[in-house]
Amino acid sequence: MKTMNRWLRAGVVTMLGWAALALAGRAADADGPVRVLLVTGGHEYETNQFLQVFRDNPGVTFTHVTHPEAQSWFAAEKARSWDVAVLYDMWQPVDEATRANLVARLKEGKGLVVTHHAMANYQAWPDMADGLSTDTDRGLRYPLQ
Repeated sequence: MKTMNRWLRAGVVTMLGWAALALAGRAADADGPVRVLLVTGGHEYETNQFLQVFRDNPGVTFTHVTHPEAQSWFAAEKARSWDVAVLYDMWQPVDEATRANLVARLKEGKGLVVTHHAMANYQAWPDMADGLSTDTDRGLRYPLQ
């Protein structure tokens, strides 16, 4: 169990580092901690331990949301309360409004950190998988069978 906790913490610290890099372009006058929208749902995990890593980080404030309500947080009004979305979910349904909202937030400069299970999100949305890919010929795919 201690090894699992150590790996979980190491993974989240790494993820927060990516979030910091994603926000490197944030306005120079932005003060205070990074405001994280933490999206979960669709799979089991050690909830309390996972959230504690965020609670213990003084450089981060976070709003934890779960599916299916989480998608409403990509809309412009709610997005004013976060700087970067950290996806630790595994979710499939995504409507056109959610797609448009997420793309609009990214174009505005919001950060997006996609972790582990979330790489299998939204299999019916090719642009999401292609956007996450580092291989432009293949695209990123984790087929769920």
